[in-house]
Amino acid sequence: MARSLADYLGAHPDVARAFTREELERPGPADARTEQVRRSYYAERCGDVYVLLKPFDLPGKADATGTTHGTPYRYDTWVPLLAYGPGVAGGRREELVTPQAAAAILARFVGLPRPDDAEYGVPETLGR
Repeated sequence: MARSLADYLGAHPDVARAFTREELERPGPADARTEQVRRSYYAERCGDVYVLLKPFDLPGKADATGTTHGTPYRYDTWVPLLAYGPGVAGGRREELVTPQAAAAILARFVGLPRPDDAEYGVPETLGR
């Protein structure tokens, strides 16, 4: 049933892709877009089909503007990061950084080792 629904929704002109729970939970490598969606998938709270709209499409009214912060597109994933403190040179950086790097950044600046389960380290441009 989920596969049939994903195929039906995936054919809609505003839908980029529709993923089934089975696709997202399947272990092993996947294409980049599937990997991005997997990172926002939480089995206990997600349904059986995940619908990814095309870039700049928003659910709701046709004249809606803004963002949902729920897509893997660049405009939805850019988050400002401000790091201030000893050893941080001033200036703007263009390095891509994930919010998950915050644990390693904070640990470094309070003098603690990086948490064992921290998936990301301190960005190179913030290193001492």
